[in-house]
Amino acid sequence: YYPLSVPVSAFAAMALERQGTAGKLQPRFPELTTHLQRLGDLAWRPGVEAIKEACKQLDISYQESDIATICSELAGNTFETQVEPDIPVCDFLVYILHAAPCQQNFEKLSPSENATAIHRVDERGLFLHYYQALVHFVEGVSCNGCVWYDQQQRLPSIPLEEVTIYQVNHWIIEPLTSKEDFSYTEVVTVDSCAPKQMWFISHWWGEAVPTFVQCLAKHLDIRRMSADRTAYWSAWAALGPGERDAGEALPTAQALAQRKVLLLLNAQGEALRRTWCALEMAVATGLGEARKDQKPNTSPRVGLLDLVTLRTEAPCAGLPVVLTDGLTEVEQEWEAKHEGMGHIGKTDREKRFPLEVLNAGLALDFAETKTSVSSERTWVHNFLGKLVMMDEPATLQNVSQHLRSFFAGTALVQALKRQLSIAPYLSIIAANVAQQELKLPCLAHVLQQPETFLSELGTALVKLSHLKALNLDLGWRSIYANGHISNLLSAAWLAPGLEHLVCLQDFTLRLSGCCTLHRFGCA
Repeated sequence: YYPLSVPVSAFAAMALERQGTAGKLQPRFPELTTHLQRLGDLAWRPGVEAIKEACKQLDISYQESDIATICSELAGNTFETQVEPDIPVCDFLVYILHAAPCQQNFEKLSPSENATAIHRVDERGLFLHYYQALVHFVEGVSCNGCVWYDQQQRLPSIPLEEVTIYQVNHWIIEPLTSKEDFSYTEVVTVDSCAPKQMWFISHWWGEAVPTFVQCLAKHLDIRRMSADRTAYWSAWAALGPGERDAGEALPTAQALAQRKVLLLLNAQGEALRRTWCALEMAVATGLGEARKDQKPNTSPRVGLLDLVTLRTEAPCAGLPVVLTDGLTEVEQEWEAKHEGMGHIGKTDREKRFPLEVLNAGLALDFAETKTSVSSERTWVHNFLGKLVMMDEPATLQNVSQHLRSFFAGTALVQALKRQLSIAPYLSIIAANVAQQELKLPCLAHVLQQPETFLSELGTALVKLSHLKALNLDLGWRSIYANGHISNLLSAAWLAPGLEHLVCLQDFTLRLSGCCTLHRFGCA
């Protein structure tokens, strides 16, 4: 160590030896944090004069020629600092305290000197324990519950629970992957067994990493999937430095194809305002089934879209809750043993999912979404042009309506369960005039006023003139009977809407168990 009372010339001399000693120097992050906090706004100001003022406040003796030498070296090292020649004070302090991202010891993350080459980008998923190891590494380099700093946000230190993927990318991913041009997955992977299944993670990079990992663990548990056979694919881990700038060959689309998707949502629904997340949701919910270049009579591609967020109610606020696309394996087993029990179990399991998070999806507007790189937005728009809705190229408007309709249908069960008005959700579904198939989730166990629901649904159907398939499940099951459904007298409330469905080819209405309908000869 070199105490800060030593003239800067000592650090300048040390700069000449950096190539041979970089692996031996110990980063002094606690001191760096203390200095950044002490300097306040001065810590982020660029220029030699600002550096001189900082040295004065921190009692660092210096010679101007030494400062010039260090700034010159930093100006040529664009990877570590990513700054213009006008060096900020924080980068100068990082240099003299050898606390740059690349000077950390990554042996716990990457024990092997050789990366494991995985040539197919879509196969670069990571098991949960690799993501957990990342959190443990961050905890290991922390001090007093904080770690590193964020120049862009002017944070002298970052609380552990708030470290984002953007920050992990700068402090860990980039320095680990830059030398060999491998992805993070290839650098840390040592497992020889291939995953049995792969989930694509759709999320906002501003999500806290501990929350990110916590949500994956909850999803793994809810789906009852094996931790050592189920991998999760995330772009920041799967793409190497060269692949992130691949233009129209952007590999994320390859990984997304025919993939189950897990969407991470925070309370503000930030992922719903990201362009890539919107595309990933659209493909997962079936928009990618029809392609202009798709061959006739080919099987449609069917994906899954699970949602995970954090609970908001006390005392369980901050715990993850998962909303699945369909029944889990356990719920399917319940359904097989006792019809209806699987759907009842699913509804009860998801009753803590914040409805306001789903409601944020009702206002999703693809045209207003954002990307970090403008060229990627152009690529996504071009990709949408290859999808087809109503035998026409997909547009930002009808894709937005498609996604809003998905969130409305997903929220419908919980709105009925909580005895809230469903009119806003049916209105969103009706606005998706391009849809050709409408399959609502099983509603038999949550309907309190079936006649009113059928009437409101019939009104909504009037607008869906392009609908070709309609599937409604209102039948109740013997030992879990819903008395409101069992006393339903007529399904004629649907008739006004059905009359307008001139393209309808497949109509399924399940009313089994409605003994009153049988008695009146209306079944």
